[in-house]
Amino acid sequence: MMSRIGMAYVEYMESVFEFFEVNSQEILGYEPKQILLIHANALNASYLDELAGMLEAKGYSFITLDLAMTDPFYSMSENYSGGRGISGLHRVAFSQGRNIGSEPRDPEWLSNIYP
Repeated sequence: MMSRIGMAYVEYMESVFEFFEVNSQEILGYEPKQILLIHANALNASYLDELAGMLEAKGYSFITLDLAMTDPFYSMSENYSGGRGISGLHRVAFSQGRNIGSEPRDPEWLSNIYP
């Protein structure tokens, strides 16, 4: 079960990246340099190699935070002030009066195990 959950996590993360790739193109016209926030926990520790491998297979490379922050995206104005912690792309889309839709969800089988 641990392996199944771990691989589902990597597949889920791939779908999240694909979601933001498409929406970045639609909202910004390009894909900005990105910052990946992952939390220190057993799942990320156990599957970091698989996660990094998936990103490299998709053509991503790893850069410093300073280099990522040089992207013009991070200086775009936005006016979101809601109670949810949303992505920078969500904030810019909201400020433009756009909705980028719902992010991918966990697999249903996982939700049934851990509701």
